Amino acid sequence: MLSINVQCIVGADLKLLALNARYLGSVHDSAIWATSAIRMDLLEEYQIGHRNSWLIGDGGYPLEPWLLTPVSGPNINDHEQRFNRAHRSTRNVAERFNGVFKAIFTCCSADRTLHYAPEKASKIINACGIIYNIYLNRHDFEEVEETNDNIENQNDEPLNPEWQNGPLNQEWRNEGSRVKSKNS
Repeated sequence: MLSINVQCIVGADLKLLALNARYLGSVHDSAIWATSAIRMDLLEEYQIGHRNSWLIGDGGYPLEPWLLTPVSGPNINDHEQRFNRAHRSTRNVAERFNGVFKAIFTCCSADRTLHYAPEKASKIINACGIIYNIYLNRHDFEEVEETNDNIENQNDEPLNPEWQNGPLNQEWRNEGSRVKSKNS
């Protein structure tokens, strides 16, 4: 059986802003992010001087000026620890979304495997995302019991895949570090 790695961007109100269900579960989050249309849009906006959009990602994602990730390393200072606590607290919105989404659409979490061909499963997941936002507009999620089945990879430490090491990425990591320290 195969699985799908579903990458979602969620607002603080649990609204699903973007969903990418095109990759098998063996593809790492950072590789999906590297080719995502949202990343390309944020990069373009950043390059033309629009620097007022930020996303929160776990340690499996690269640090970029618009993508804040936890500080890692053996010698984390008090400010970085405080940043990591605030980051983790903010990222809990995404974890809550995962629990609510899977509680509503149990077909997306059963056995963590696909019961359809990947192309069809991707279409089903995308349809569930659309229905989810319709449901969100008409119901209160406080009444939905979240599942504890966590299909997300809890990346508190970055995996630092090879594609992150390009010359431009170092500049982005530096700018991302500057933004993090400014907001700590």
